[in-house]
Amino acid sequence: MVMLGEELMSAAGEMAKVISESAPLTLKALKPLAYMGTYSAHREEVIIQSQLIKPQFQSEDRIEGARAFKEKREPHFKGM
Repeated sequence: MVMLGEELMSAAGEMAKVISESAPLTLKALKPLAYMGTYSAHREEVIIQSQLIKPQFQSEDRIEGARAFKEKREPHFKGM
């Protein structure tokens, strides 16, 4: 999809809002993964992905996200 001018800025603002409401620990892990996806070998990338993502499964934010989903409410992430 191609967007121009004000339409592009509006769409970018909406995307930024969605991203800013995401779990902070996950966003922190995704930044280096997004960069690496362009410059690393697949095997190396898979190893590093598992190292960066594993802590997310042990975080309070993961529990809060699952609980919020089950309760059909917005999650309240703390970055822990």
